[in-house]
Amino acid sequence: MSIAIAKDLTRENILDLPADCVSDSALMLPPGLTYVACQNIGVKIGRVEKACPWWSGDWVNYIEAAHSAVYSQLLDCIDGIPPATLHVRAWVAQRIEPNRRKVDLSWSHHRAVAKLGPTDQDRWLAWAVTNNATAAVLQEAVREERIADGLEQPRPSATDKEAVKFFSINTLGQPWTIDSHNTLMTYLNIDHYLKELS
Repeated sequence: MSIAIAKDLTRENILDLPADCVSDSALMLPPGLTYVACQNIGVKIGRVEKACPWWSGDWVNYIEAAHSAVYSQLLDCIDGIPPATLHVRAWVAQRIEPNRRKVDLSWSHHRAVAKLGPTDQDRWLAWAVTNNATAAVLQEAVREERIADGLEQPRPSATDKEAVKFFSINTLGQPWTIDSHNTLMTYLNIDHYLKELS
């Protein structure tokens, strides 16, 4: 990155505000901002928020290639984002090149199709735009097609509370509690949480 580009990425230029208005823990807006100025700042904040998973993923891929010897130490530069999250972002960024990313869709939409080949990624992302689909709807549609094509196994039905309780007891050991069960379901990414025993 050239110095000229780096100068363009200062805090005051991202939001078009003086540098003393923006800190790591606050946005101190000057008095007298018009409605349009407030709207423009909000739009820019939204763009930064939407871009951050891509920026951090592309950054991880860059440092892995350019500084492989100190790669793991550099991951600590982004405070507050666990390395596992950075690795997922890097994987999605690596699987979907910048010129194929859809700005009308969230990073989560792209994650839903990242395991597919480029042609299927493009097809599903276009489908999501056309159908105004949420990331969850897109993920489910992709999963259903992969199950129909025999590329993925359907999730086991989790309607039998006793079977899930038995599984939890054998996995976690005694004593079984609703909290321990829900913790296990979260860990396994299974949507079968219990509120009370019937």
